[in-house]
Amino acid sequence: MELVLRIMMFTLSTAMFIAAWLGIDYAFHLNIIITSILALILLLGFPVVLAFVAAYGAVNVWGIPIWAALLLIAWPLVLSIIMNGIYSIFSFRILKKLKKTNEYDS
Repeated sequence: MELVLRIMMFTLSTAMFIAAWLGIDYAFHLNIIITSILALILLLGFPVVLAFVAAYGAVNVWGIPIWAALLLIAWPLVLSIIMNGIYSIFSFRILKKLKKTNEYDS
């Protein structure tokens, strides 16, 4: 399972980097090397700015809808919500089961 998550994270991060790289190229029409350097600077120093540039590149260059671009940049948040939601559901069920058996009452 960990390998699947690592592959998914690598794939989505690469797609976000490429979208940001193409977004910079689309906006400023710079050389490929300069665009790559700017994208790397954003990746290493300003990841929040990279996320918005990636959304801009995904919408304007790839032509995907804005909701899909927001999902591309917000996948860690979505994954965190899903994982915490699963944990909360199981915790609620265990608490409910303990209350039925009166083991939780003190």
